[in-house]
Amino acid sequence: MILTEVNSEEYGGIFVHANHVFNTSAFNELNKDKVEKVEYLLFREGENNKMGITCGIKNNVFYSPFSAPFGGWCYNNEPDITDVEEAFENLEAYVVTKGVDTVKITFPPSFYNESLMSVFYNVSFRKGYLITMIDLNFQFKLDKFNNEYLQKVAKYNARKNYNLGAKNGLRMEMVEEEEKIELAYRIIETNRRQRGFPLRMSLENIRKTIKIIPADFFIVYNVAGIPVASAMVYRVTDKIAQVVYWGHNVEFSGLKPINFLSYKLFEYYKQDGFEYLDIGPSTDAGIPNYGLIEFKLSIGCDISSKLTFERNYRT
Repeated sequence: MILTEVNSEEYGGIFVHANHVFNTSAFNELNKDKVEKVEYLLFREGENNKMGITCGIKNNVFYSPFSAPFGGWCYNNEPDITDVEEAFENLEAYVVTKGVDTVKITFPPSFYNESLMSVFYNVSFRKGYLITMIDLNFQFKLDKFNNEYLQKVAKYNARKNYNLGAKNGLRMEMVEEEEKIELAYRIIETNRRQRGFPLRMSLENIRKTIKIIPADFFIVYNVAGIPVASAMVYRVTDKIAQVVYWGHNVEFSGLKPINFLSYKLFEYYKQDGFEYLDIGPSTDAGIPNYGLIEFKLSIGCDISSKLTFERNYRT
């Protein structure tokens, strides 16, 4: 296996889907100003493009991802363990030659490909990488959303809160118009401000990102037609959609609009042929948000691990 540096166009032509949207060359080019340099590394065996990895380099640190929830390796055909071992060996030679101090890789949550993630974890460990972060990710397997969801999957509080919103006339609308996308963003912005949490993406960031990442926006209205909650969802793979942001105006908390919204999102993506709705982590730098964990479990989410591996090549 040989490692070759290629440009974004060649890399994008080889790894069109890149296993998830955050590994595409288009996404990384959009965010390249956040690092000193973006590298597209291709691992070839003869004419066969085995694997690839995109990184941002800043202060002699190799980051995958450098501006996303997770990054990791690309492939068109799932690699076997010997392919992964050779790729890591080539990567080691590359970073030593380039004078890189540290390599930091955050893999997708394990449910994205349980078997292959296990291989990556094993090889990373054997190649001298240490786990520096374990985040708890929450996802809903959409085949659990059926006629018995409220009775057998959702916990009592989730069922009660959904019924409260439904009985009070809440309705969800998928929106595409520019002004309604902005409205969905403003609802989330208000929620973060009310709760004292930061909102990392500006509206302009979102406008640029959704030009290259397929995204859906939803607004929940009360019976009077007032928007009370919203969500922004990326289609991360052909089978996994990811809630990037959701939130509600706390003035309408009594209607439990997020319980209603989660139910309707499960319904929407199940009907659209998706297998999972990725709700994202409920840890910040590994520290649990217990209330958020309780909520996600109450609506039927399962837990997976999102691991960050790191190796320092200067010690």
